Amino acid sequence: MDPLGDLMPWIAACSVAGLLGITLFERLLPVLPSYGLLVAVGVAVNEGYWSWPMALALSVAGSFAGSVLFYGLGWGLGEARAGALLRRSAGFFGMAPARIDGCIAWLRDRGAVFALFAQLVPTVRLVVPGIAGLLRARPLMFFTATALGIGLWNGLFIGTGYAAATLVQPNPNATATALKALVALLLLELLGTMIWRNFSRRRQAVGLAASTAGASPATLPPMVASRRQDAADDFAFFRAWLKAPLRVAAVVPSGRALAAAITAEIVPDTAPVIELGPGTGAFTRALLARGVPESRLALVEAGPDFAKLLQERFPEAQVLCMNATRLSAADPFGGEKAGAVVSGLPVLSMPPRAVIAILDGAFHHLRPDGAFYQFTYGPRCPIPRAILDRLGLKAVRIGRAVANVPPAAVYRISRRWQRPPA
Repeated sequence: MDPLGDLMPWIAACSVAGLLGITLFERLLPVLPSYGLLVAVGVAVNEGYWSWPMALALSVAGSFAGSVLFYGLGWGLGEARAGALLRRSAGFFGMAPARIDGCIAWLRDRGAVFALFAQLVPTVRLVVPGIAGLLRARPLMFFTATALGIGLWNGLFIGTGYAAATLVQPNPNATATALKALVALLLLELLGTMIWRNFSRRRQAVGLAASTAGASPATLPPMVASRRQDAADDFAFFRAWLKAPLRVAAVVPSGRALAAAITAEIVPDTAPVIELGPGTGAFTRALLARGVPESRLALVEAGPDFAKLLQERFPEAQVLCMNATRLSAADPFGGEKAGAVVSGLPVLSMPPRAVIAILDGAFHHLRPDGAFYQFTYGPRCPIPRAILDRLGLKAVRIGRAVANVPPAAVYRISRRWQRPPA
């Protein structure tokens, strides 16, 4: 059975319009994955339906036309409406809303480089033209980079199909080849992310060591975990993301730069501290490096696997395996108020009711001068203004972590007014 291979004669019957139209359709309504379609085109090239140059040129033209349409849509709707539309439709493209905001941040910071490489990442390649439009990216720069990226992507998979048809004679199965290509893509994306993170960690460790130079050596556990542990954490996050992509909303744990940025205002006197969604403990290690005693940490983690891992790594901390929306019902420090809540939760992918419950519970446990720290991959505060107004809160951006994958910003959320101490 080879549905992709069976589709090619029908497309070829329409000649130029057939291949141009199907690649445009795939870009606008990705019900048929591009890598599968392009592998089938490569098989068809080997069978003589099109020449290699014609197949590549027509497929690039169709994909490029779809990118132009999405760019124009983003430009026409404007940043606010286009951004809201992309976040609402993120699930249609197989992405979490947080990843949309990550793409926005990356395109702002990297421009043409990100536009090119985005075309080599599944799903991301579909939404980036719309993001470029809402950001009013320079058309010549963006479309040049996009056309080059599309050419590389299409050429890779057309070539894969052509090679498969040459090596597997007779009757190569285009559908089976496409599925193998998908597995290889996911592994390459994970490997590339891990290589970049390991490269950036070397630079991040230097900055983090400098920022904690004044702390007592007794309170400074090693901030750079072994490479084996880092790799284990990456794979743990990847497995958790596969099980629940909207809850985890990250393929790999947060980097050292982000951990340093989100804990920058934490000092030993801030304790006790509550951490929400600690995952494998990237922020937890940074809190310990800031001088917060391990016994003065409460780690709230909804994932049982992560909760067990945290209990093993931080035995003196309180690990609460529970949903953060129920935080108000917990009493981790026997009535003592916390000085800070550090959040690693993907609040952008959560419904407003859940965000309100989390913030309400957090400030229930915070001192009057306490603060809630939240990161985001997007260009603005991840807590909507309406929710801040409703709860009497204010948000201030206190830092960026450009070296993180993807780049992130950190916000401090606090009360608009503070009651004087009793």
